[in-house]
Amino acid sequence: MVSAICDELGIDYYYSFPNSKKFNRTILTDVKNKYPNTKLNPIKPNMTSVMFNIMKKQAIENDWQIIPYGFNHSDFVDSFSDRVKPYNDYDNLFVGSGSGLSVCGLSKGFLNGNNKIYTSVVSSLSTLNKRLMDYEVDTDKIVSIKSEYDFNDQMRGFETPFPSNQFWDKKAWKYLTDIIDDVKGSILFWNLGGLYKY
Repeated sequence: MVSAICDELGIDYYYSFPNSKKFNRTILTDVKNKYPNTKLNPIKPNMTSVMFNIMKKQAIENDWQIIPYGFNHSDFVDSFSDRVKPYNDYDNLFVGSGSGLSVCGLSKGFLNGNNKIYTSVVSSLSTLNKRLMDYEVDTDKIVSIKSEYDFNDQMRGFETPFPSNQFWDKKAWKYLTDIIDDVKGSILFWNLGGLYKY
């Protein structure tokens, strides 16, 4: 995504990642093969906040521009709020989440006191809850579960009836299919990104 844009513009793109055996390197290899200008920047694995601070320090030292972590910016959150408002007459909204920023925006535009948001979280529930608190989102009408699938698990054996992003949306669709009989009322599924082909 960002690497493709940077490659097209001839801009060096640095992708920082935890240098750990547990980290799925298939994505890195595929991106590097398709977008050779992408620079891989391995960082000693540790807690996410420590890794992010190391990356910020490196960016300052090397004059790199950091894209906000998970697009943590009010304009991004507000754009989701504005886009979902016309649909807040649905009873339920299903969406995948990572950093929680999409859920923050969707909550502000969708929740009207009578409906709910269900989200399958590929990061951690504490990350989602912290983000919701940061954006002062009322969590009473948000049902969140930790996804049984790791973020990097592309769920190749699970099909959706429409193109779905394998890192977020497939997990949310699986969650919906697992509990659909228990959900009362109309359902809106929010497809964040479509299939990511890198």
